[in-house]
Amino acid sequence: MAHDAFVLQQAQAAPSQSQNTSDSKLSEKVAVAIDRGLQSLLKSQSPTGWWSTAEHPAVTALVLNAFNGAPAKSENRSSELNKGFEFLINSAHDDG
Repeated sequence: MAHDAFVLQQAQAAPSQSQNTSDSKLSEKVAVAIDRGLQSLLKSQSPTGWWSTAEHPAVTALVLNAFNGAPAKSENRSSELNKGFEFLINSAHDDG
């Protein structure tokens, strides 16, 4: 019984410094990967604001959603994102 209590106590203990460092490095790598992916998406945007093809506005909506959920917000990308939002607005039809 005492052994079980010890194991439980160890499991609940604060993470070690090396684990915190490892988590921090992983977080940095993930942030860099996300930023590289977003940069790649920006390079593939059409001059009129869509991604994929103009006939598939849902793809543009998904890309804009990705930018909206990015850890680092996209203030410096606002002109590109605004083009995408304008494209979506202009793609809407009265019947949906």
